[in-house]
Amino acid sequence: SGDGVADLAAIHLEGLITLRRIQFRKGGFFRADSWSLDPTPWKELPTHGEVTSLRVQDLNGDGLGDLISGGERRLTIQLSQRRTP
Repeated sequence: SGDGVADLAAIHLEGLITLRRIQFRKGGFFRADSWSLDPTPWKELPTHGEVTSLRVQDLNGDGLGDLISGGERRLTIQLSQRRTP
């Protein structure tokens, strides 16, 4: 998502790859730091057929992870793009 905190990518049997944000909350004097997973995905990507592998790698050099999913005789690439103000 570009916020500097890792996101969770999951492959679902319904034919979707979902991305969820992991939220980091800095603790205070009496509280420890905490991590939580957003309950709803911030992005859903349809897959075409069975996904047997999923890899995250920056392919276009923008500093964000791009998704590479593979199945039998098929490769799908989802490129991210950093937006500049």
